[in-house]
Amino acid sequence: MWAQHWTHIDDILSPFPDLDDTPHIEAELKRRFTALDMIRLAENFYTSLGFPEMTRQFWRKSHFVKRPGEREGSGACQASAFDLYKAGDYRIKMCVKASLSDLKTIHHEMGHINYFMAYSNQPTIYRAPPNAAFHESVGDVAQLSVLSDRSLRALGLMQDDNSTRRQGFQWKSRKKARRLNQLMQLALDKLAFLPFGLVVDRWRWNVFQGNITPDNYNRKWWELRLQYQGIKSPVPRSERDFDPGTKYHIPAHMPFASYFVAYVLEFQLYKALCDASGHVGLLHDCDLYGSKQAGQRLRHILRAGSSKPWQELLKNLTGSIHITADAILEYFRPLEIWLKRFNSYHGQTIGWNDAVVNWEIK
Repeated sequence: MWAQHWTHIDDILSPFPDLDDTPHIEAELKRRFTALDMIRLAENFYTSLGFPEMTRQFWRKSHFVKRPGEREGSGACQASAFDLYKAGDYRIKMCVKASLSDLKTIHHEMGHINYFMAYSNQPTIYRAPPNAAFHESVGDVAQLSVLSDRSLRALGLMQDDNSTRRQGFQWKSRKKARRLNQLMQLALDKLAFLPFGLVVDRWRWNVFQGNITPDNYNRKWWELRLQYQGIKSPVPRSERDFDPGTKYHIPAHMPFASYFVAYVLEFQLYKALCDASGHVGLLHDCDLYGSKQAGQRLRHILRAGSSKPWQELLKNLTGSIHITADAILEYFRPLEIWLKRFNSYHGQTIGWNDAVVNWEIK
């Protein structure tokens, strides 16, 4: 609805659609794992890093499976994690299925729980992240790890490599082509979100500053979306419409920039933990599973909660007080190189400088 994620057009953007392993992975997950198995997989990832097992209350009080009468899109199935501020009482609410999407989601939500447990000994006022982006980033680091080729292979979800030739490019193995497919799928999720994550609060802040007024609420919204996302509405819009209001965070007066920062920060944390684990090679091939060194570094900053400035905690892990995009660029560099070659070969024009907002003429 907002084009904040572009994963639904992967079928027309996949570099090597004939070599898409997603159907195979989905089939293997359904064949081999139950909902409980999926949750155990996520728990096993964190315990391999040295984090504690989930508590008895967690297993007893969490909501994992869709119950009779519950709709798939109901609030009961909306993935969330909770700290009940009672000893050992942490819960996850979602309707887990054996799917690649839920494999990622349960690792993310379990990240929240481990964060809750890590800072549980802090005074109540400090039982929170040093900034909102930290909480989202921790679980997303786990997602990056579980999506690595090494991790999927260890779980028995990958097919065998075979030599192939496609679209005029020679590849030494199926692995390289599959890697580009995986990077594209993730880019359509992570990279496509970044401009939207910026647009929402750019619009809000300009409203607060008086630069955007009620007489141009909607036009300015679409100008920002065109400027940053390169998209325009499929049908003409006018000031009779209020499209910003369709995004929950705007009428609910909820800051959105933390999501933008989190999507960048997760790659920075991931790289730092991969370095701590001794990983050698391309960043997207890093699997943190079993690395006690990486787990120790991560737990150190999680235990502090909000008792220390986020810059200090970030420096403890990454060596820098600045949030940078260096790691996200490194992670997607193989895809960037391929896209430049592909676009050059096909004479594609990059950018949308001549595009205009699809605006209704009165």
